[in-house]
Amino acid sequence: MAVAANAPGRCDLVMYQGDDHRVHVTLRNAQTGAVLSPRGAVWKAQIRRADADGAVTVEAEWAVSFAGDVIVLSLPASISSTLAYGPYMWDLQGTTPEGGARTFLRGSLMLPRQMTLAA
Repeated sequence: MAVAANAPGRCDLVMYQGDDHRVHVTLRNAQTGAVLSPRGAVWKAQIRRADADGAVTVEAEWAVSFAGDVIVLSLPASISSTLAYGPYMWDLQGTTPEGGARTFLRGSLMLPRQMTLAA
């Protein structure tokens, strides 16, 4: 998924309960299309039932890593299996070393129930 660096993007997700999930995010300069490095910023991505004003509880937090200049958000089955069925909201925020925080992505997240349980 490519996201313009000067405007928050929207990414609605459907993830199956109990599965491993990964989301790959590439930041690009909106004028030139050049890939921007996400390194140097502190990244957080959280899942809640509603926005932070309406849902204080963080239901889950994505692990954030990098593959080159791609941000990789990971949510293992051990966490997705603990989430109840239903709609959620999620976002990805970066904070620069200077302290400037910005939301780069946000969206809804639907989590259907799993059928098959691990043996």
